[in-house]
Amino acid sequence: MTDLVITIQQFKTHILSICFYMMDAFVKSKVWLEEQVECICDKYPVIPQSYKTMCQYTNHIYKFVMRIKEEPGNENWVSIFATRSKPVTDNEMMFGVYPKVECTEMYTNVDPSQCIFNQIRVPFEFELLNFYEEDFIYHPLMVFKNASQQYWIRHLPPTVVHDPAELPSLAETHGKSLFVLPSMSAESHGNLVFIPSKVRFLSIEYSHPKMKKPVPLTVPPSMMMIGNELLSSAFVLRMLMYMGHRNAVFDHNYTLILMDSDIRYFELRYGEHIELDHTMYKLCGVPKFIDR
Repeated sequence: MTDLVITIQQFKTHILSICFYMMDAFVKSKVWLEEQVECICDKYPVIPQSYKTMCQYTNHIYKFVMRIKEEPGNENWVSIFATRSKPVTDNEMMFGVYPKVECTEMYTNVDPSQCIFNQIRVPFEFELLNFYEEDFIYHPLMVFKNASQQYWIRHLPPTVVHDPAELPSLAETHGKSLFVLPSMSAESHGNLVFIPSKVRFLSIEYSHPKMKKPVPLTVPPSMMMIGNELLSSAFVLRMLMYMGHRNAVFDHNYTLILMDSDIRYFELRYGEHIELDHTMYKLCGVPKFIDR
């Protein structure tokens, strides 16, 4: 019996030794391979450049085939993303039938030096002006992206339009439709400064009564800047489109469930959003904290 125990212990020792040598060989091989790849890339820089280009084109093709929206690859652009819908009536709320939400988005390049003025007049085509029709409620979202891939995001107040010609944020000059935007740096009256916020959300789930299961949403760190206004209705719809959630149902009846870094859960609904500060966030609307 004693000999049997010794044999089992020796067997375990041999197995552990074999595992140790295999792990050591794997690590050394991995390090050697990484060094060789790095040397080849340094000697032939066209290889990593070609690989990067191939990945970018593969990603473009994938998004094109899957009909996933993609932001422009150029630097310093402004996007106006606007949603519109008819006002929700009491009967619609009672029976859970909500009006269709439509959207449009226009991009334009912008000179960063324009960001120091009190207003930014960004030219767009007439398509944006024609998107405005009588008696619709509009939720505009302004997104600015700089050369460092950082975002400046503002949620413009909802507007009910009875006559597009009277809309104060639209003007027509020299045959161009102009969106008169709020200042990007009204506080500092200097160049736009992007300061990362320390606020983090551990999870964000989008759900709707007509969907079988919620879909996860991720706000990238490049959008988590102090002063940014996130997760408004227009922001949420834009995110669904750019993350490829084409089958998600979107109307006034959606719910966002968020968990912050303090493990607190709360809900955001249509018409509510979040404003980021340095270490805190402000809930704009009537959010509901929930227990889990």
